[in-house]
Amino acid sequence: MSGPRVLVLAGGRSDEHDVSLLSARSIVDALRDDNIPVQVQIISRRGEWLSPEASQVYASEGFPANLFASQAWFHLMPSSPPAFDVVFPVLHGPYGEDGRVQGLLEMSGVAYVGTNVISSALCMDKLVSKTLLTSAQVPQVNYAAVTHQQFCSSADQALDICMSLQAPWFVKPANLGSSVGISRATTRAELEDSIRKALQYDFRVIVEEAIHSPREFEMALIGNDEPEVSVVGEITYSSQWYDYDAKYTQGRSQMHIPADVPLALSERMRDIAARAYKALQCEGLARVDFLYEPDTQRLVLNELNTMPGFTAFSMFGALWEHSGLTYKDLIKRLIEFALERRSA
Repeated sequence: MSGPRVLVLAGGRSDEHDVSLLSARSIVDALRDDNIPVQVQIISRRGEWLSPEASQVYASEGFPANLFASQAWFHLMPSSPPAFDVVFPVLHGPYGEDGRVQGLLEMSGVAYVGTNVISSALCMDKLVSKTLLTSAQVPQVNYAAVTHQQFCSSADQALDICMSLQAPWFVKPANLGSSVGISRATTRAELEDSIRKALQYDFRVIVEEAIHSPREFEMALIGNDEPEVSVVGEITYSSQWYDYDAKYTQGRSQMHIPADVPLALSERMRDIAARAYKALQCEGLARVDFLYEPDTQRLVLNELNTMPGFTAFSMFGALWEHSGLTYKDLIKRLIEFALERRSA
């Protein structure tokens, strides 16, 4: 075997636990095909770092039993020599993509794939990231913020503020991903119900103006100081909007790569994506999502995802495949970026 020894972290406490396992499976298969030494450390839904024996319950996800890491938690401690050279924390959402695990890895002095602690936290917190992107003159939809305290104190007042935005609205938890907890509302009653639902996931909620009949585009970025940007991809779907089922149920959405867009629009997206990546201090990788309103030619950045899905049908890898970088080479490039940052 050759190449750096890789530890893949999978699972985790977020609602995207299952997606993480699927992403990890694809990464492990790619690394094994390239004869790169790899182990898997599974984190349970309750946050437990499972032993190899306990991890056998996940064997149905396609991980060979002998790949489960042996006492990887203890090998992360600075006092023990690590049994790996780089960690690939393919953990989506809270407790994996929000800076918590990145902080642990920083404290342990090990290289890891993906962006740094502060950028992970900034990108996960949609309210904070919106503020920073506004200062970088990145176009976004109009929005309002509602906290749990505000809503409990005066729901009517909070609703009045939100209804100053043009309907329909999308209501989102401030810290979550993969469309979990997101609702579309068209009336005051639906808006109130949507805010209550989103507050079950976070103590802060974002209410956004919907873009009229949008086209949804995505671009993938990799790199540390100067990001490389992929071709543009477009997502189409049969549902009213790009919800959780549309994202993760095969056949419910379609990827179109490269997207059928004019060169000028593609270049606009490329420029905005790179500016957003730098404004939020990203490193390693990110996927940038756009909404485009054909009637008005209005283009807005929807969000920036620092650990996008790596499943067999995920957009991130497909974008790079169409940009001339195979899935296996993409994984190796990400590992190189991690080692490069560690040695800097």
